[in-house]
This record gives sequence, structure tokens and C-alpha cells, in this order.
Amino acid sequence: MDSLRKTLPLIGLALMAAGLVIFGVFHSGTFSVTEFQGETGKYIIAALVCFGVGALFVLLGFTFHGIGPNFKYYLSYTLTAIFVFGSLVMLYLIAHLHSKEFDLTERSVYSLHPRTKEYLQKLDKDIHITAFPAVNMRREVQSFLDRYARASSRIRYEIRDPYRDVKIAKKYAENITPGDIFIWTGTRADGDKPASADFREKKINAFSPRDLTEARLTNALVEVMRPEKIHVYFMQGHGETPLESPGGMMGMQDENTQSYSAVQDLLKDDMSFEVKTVTLARTGFVPDDCSLLICAGPQADLLPLEAQAIARYLDGGGRALFLLDPNDRPRVSFRQWEQLLARYGVRIQHDMVLEHNMLTQLTGNPTMLLVSRFGSHATVTNQSEMIQMATVRTVAAMEDRPSSVTVDELMYSSDRSWAEDVEKLRGREVTLPEPSRMKEQPLGVAVSASVGGADKELRMVVLGDSDVFENRFFSNTARVLINLVNWLVAREDLIDIPPKQMPDTPVFLTAVQLRTVFTLLVLVIPGVIFFSGVGYVLVRRRIR
Repeated sequence: MDSLRKTLPLIGLALMAAGLVIFGVFHSGTFSVTEFQGETGKYIIAALVCFGVGALFVLLGFTFHGIGPNFKYYLSYTLTAIFVFGSLVMLYLIAHLHSKEFDLTERSVYSLHPRTKEYLQKLDKDIHITAFPAVNMRREVQSFLDRYARASSRIRYEIRDPYRDVKIAKKYAENITPGDIFIWTGTRADGDKPASADFREKKINAFSPRDLTEARLTNALVEVMRPEKIHVYFMQGHGETPLESPGGMMGMQDENTQSYSAVQDLLKDDMSFEVKTVTLARTGFVPDDCSLLICAGPQADLLPLEAQAIARYLDGGGRALFLLDPNDRPRVSFRQWEQLLARYGVRIQHDMVLEHNMLTQLTGNPTMLLVSRFGSHATVTNQSEMIQMATVRTVAAMEDRPSSVTVDELMYSSDRSWAEDVEKLRGREVTLPEPSRMKEQPLGVAVSASVGGADKELRMVVLGDSDVFENRFFSNTARVLINLVNWLVAREDLIDIPPKQMPDTPVFLTAVQLRTVFTLLVLVIPGVIFFSGVGYVLVRRRIR
């Protein structure tokens, strides 16, 4: 019995050490249900069993020795240790469930934008988020969604494995792609039970870190909370820029062609809008469900019938975005456009803005503008990046406009620019004018007029260029379009959620480095303290 009493604790310590080693080798550093599944889960379970048996052997060894006068002291020490350990576990659970984070990064990279926080605090319905992230994106997605859950008790999320949780994935879609994130509200359909009347769902995909942006997720939350669907109509019949680009090699679309396919994808996929087309010359009116009317790059003037239809739509509180290039085609007049826009305090001129800058000196094309000065309107007030425009006309506010109309100028050319009449410019070589003629030229305006109350507020944006949002420039101007569209459809809270970037190069740990840090801090250092204490007790017992 005496030899068993001396040997049992040593065997137990060896088993506990072996269990810790196995756990450190196979554990990934995250705690989840899926951690205990598959081949890796078997090793982790074996490590826990090994550690538990070893701890039992150590306790039994002390118990054999402790029966006698010192038993009450051993019992007291054991209970005290259990109480301290339990208290630490309770503190950890409290801190985990009611955590408070402090983002000390220079640009608040790990915090939500104030406008997003404000929107989340006003939620009046629960929103559920189910994510099926890629393997290498699990940590990022969980940390990202956790920011939303902490900002509002209405946000509930769960992380699922797209390969293991097949039955659950089938409830959302027939085919799940790694990176899919489903945002929904209301009650989902379950078997024969139909979905509730208020059920709304939006799916986004974040396969890579650059896809996981605050603007995309917040816009998705807004979409599922909106009671109505937003319908965007693009006008046709005047040679407008096409929504689909011609097919290139292997059926792929060419991003450099003149088309609005990138705009259409943004409106449909990222902003969840319904995108349609309308020919006013055929219908004679703007559809009743139109939330936003867009006319991009018309090559011909409106018919009187079309101008009247647009005026009726705007007077009824309509929203419109007009992108009007300089009409440099012979015998083409924009008289109907001029009269229509003058009705709302906007003046477009039969001219083209030219600019003398570094780009024009390199390319020899003075019609290419580099726009860096913006107005005070909410859509461009935070625009800091320079944008490029191809051919632009001046678009300014009329001095004798109606008193009910509020006009804000959006952007301007540089002070090295000037405007030339298109008719005089045609067929003539461009020469630099006198310095006195060079000045900033207004390139776009935003119009807001209250007609019959807050629910009938007319909103309109007029830009003197449609090329600015074509595929070839869209990577640099997408943010401007998002801000304009959000303002036009009355989503001011989401006008500007710029992407956040780390000012310095971050340090990314590999899987081996992460496991090493976890093993050192969680296993080795506490293990040394534990085994040192137990070893000290065993040495003292042998001395006695």
C-alpha cells in the first residue's frame, strides 16, 4: 500500500502532462462545438480523458496518505482550491458574457462607424445572422459579427460550417458557398409551415477579408428592415449608356467598355435594389413603384411627352439622378432638358469644361478632369479622394430659382479650368485661354425641394458627366455613387461609411505561431506553476 501511495501521484502527474501535451498539439486555440468533431476531436477528447484520469490518480494518492490526523487539512485545502478555481471560472464567464472592448487603434479599425451604432440602437425588431464562413475566415467573421451583437441586443448571430452543418445549410439555400452570410428578420419557413408575412432575407458573400466590409453588412441590415422594396428605373430610348457590357472572350464582360454593368451589380447585389428599365416614349409615365429614376448619358433630347412625365413624377415627390454629358453632336439640342431642369433651379449649358493639369499634359486630352474640390452637401462632404471625369459640362444653380428649392453645388473643377461653347469648340484646336478666363467650374448640383410635406420631398442630383460611373472609372467612384443613391432614396444615415484601413502594417500570426503562443501562455506557464507546486509537496512528503 505504501509503494502504491508513493507511485500513484507520479503516474497521475505523468498522465496529466501527457494530456496537456496532446491537447496543445491538436487544439487550434478556439473553443467551439465543431472543435470536438472529426479526427482532431478524437485526440482532444483523449487528451481530456488522460488529464482527468491523471488528476484522479493524484487525488487518490493524496487521499491514501491523508487518512488520519491530517485528513481534515487536506480536505480543507481541496475545498479551498475548488472554490478559488470555481470563482475564477465564474469571473471568466461574467467577463466573456459582458465584455467591454476598447479600440485604441488610430483609425478605430475595430469599431463600428457612429452612424451604424446609431442605426443599430434604433432597431425595433430582432435580426438574425447566420454565417457560413470559409475556414480561414472563421475568426474574422466571428469577431466582425460580435461588434454588431454588442452594439444591439436585437442582433443575434451564429457561425456554421458549410460542410459539416449540411442539414442546417439546406434550410437557407440549396447550394451554400463558403463565405455566405444570411441576414433575416421575421420567422423562416420550416417544413410545411410558411414564413411569416414580415419575413425578409438578404444574402451577402464574404469569402475574403476585403469582402467583409461594414458598409455591405449595414446596408443588408437596412434592406431587411425596410417594409418596401426599392425599385430603380434606368431610362432608355435616347442612346443612354447600356447596363450590360458586350460579351468579351469566353463570354466574360470587359470592364473597360462603356457600360453601367458595375453600377447594376452594385445596386442589385450590394444594395439589394430591384433594377429595371423604362422607355417613357412608350409608356408615357414613370411607373408608380419607381423609387429612383436614372438617366445616364442620353445622346438625344427628351420628347415633350417624356419631359412632362418626368415633371409629374418629380412634382409628386419623385427622386432622380440625371447624368448629362456635353452634347457635342451636330444639330442635337437639349432644349427639353434645359427647360425641365430650369423648373427646379438647375442650369445646364451647351459647353464643355477643359482643364490644364498634369493628366492633360501627359495625355494631350484637355477634357479629362481631376476633381478634388467638393461642396458642403452631405453626399460629398467627406469625399477626400480625387476622382476622374472624361467629358464634362457645367451644371450650376440658377440665381432666379423658386424659393422652395434648395440647391447645393456638389463638385468643382480646378482653378486651371475653363468652359468652351461646344459649337465653337467643334473642329478647332484647343489653345490655352488668358489666365483671367481660368477659374473653378461647377460640375454638379443636388436639388431638394419640399412639395406638399415631408413625405413628398423632391430629391434630384444632376451631374454634367456620365462617364464618371462607367466600368473603367467605377472602382474609384463607387463610393460617390453609393452616397448619392442613399441620399436620393432617403437613407441619410448610411450615406458615408468609408472603409477603414490600418495606418501601419499589421502582424499576422501563422497557424504554427498562433498555436505556439496559445501553448506557451495557456499550457506551459500555468503547467510549470502547477507541477512546481505539486512537486514541492511530494518532495516534502518524502523528506518527512
